[in-house]
Amino acid sequence: MKARGERGAADESPAPLSLKGMYNIGQLAKVLNISRHKVKKYLETEGVPMSRCGRHYVVLLSDLSERCRQLLETIQETDRIRHGMRLYDEDPVSE
Repeated sequence: MKARGERGAADESPAPLSLKGMYNIGQLAKVLNISRHKVKKYLETEGVPMSRCGRHYVVLLSDLSERCRQLLETIQETDRIRHGMRLYDEDPVSE
């Protein structure tokens, strides 16, 4: 058990981002390995509506897929690579 205020190792990869209807901006930032501020600014420039839930900003999956498809694909691909899932169904060509 960790002591109060103790953080994990810096090189630990974040937990996989499971498929759900709403994402916290902090979760997206962690998966992308950039600051929450940069994620929030990007989403604002793309016109993605954000809702505030207590201290956190959240975005809907439908809004992400509709307005910034490339970001959503990048998040999914990064998550797959980071957690060892295969990107392709086929076996690599061996010679």
